[in-house]
Amino acid sequence: MSGILPVILVVLSVAAGSVRSLGLSSCDGSATVKIKSLDLSPGEIHPGQDLLINAQWDVLGDVSKPVKAELKFSKSLGFFRIQVPCVNNIGSCTYENICRMAGSGELCNFSRGSHSASSVRFKIPHASTNVAGTYDMEVRLIDGSGRKLGCWSGRITVKQ
Repeated sequence: MSGILPVILVVLSVAAGSVRSLGLSSCDGSATVKIKSLDLSPGEIHPGQDLLINAQWDVLGDVSKPVKAELKFSKSLGFFRIQVPCVNNIGSCTYENICRMAGSGELCNFSRGSHSASSVRFKIPHASTNVAGTYDMEVRLIDGSGRKLGCWSGRITVKQ
């Protein structure tokens, strides 16, 4: 991966009101891409506002492009857990070429070695619906040859 994970997280929160917290951990100890640090600021994200991303990551092997991302989001509703569907490219979606989405070459560096991106700016669109709540998420990156590059899971809390 590259610092593209922040891009994916931004894409996932596009319809959100404000993101209050983000927890992220690796669900693959043998990942080709290792995230060393990830910082999203400001701490509370509001629609129409800019988001700054700072990230550091290592790519431990060769990566075939394009790089695909598979995202899964689920939300607890009482005793039930439901998967958030993919609607308008937001939610539990597969993105076939995340570098095309990234907009910043700085965040899409998959060459072997250590990489960083600082103060990469993204505009968060205005929310059209209320999506407040706490969501569990999983992000898997897969290279062009079908090899899994990494997996990250976490929880994100969205406040309208």
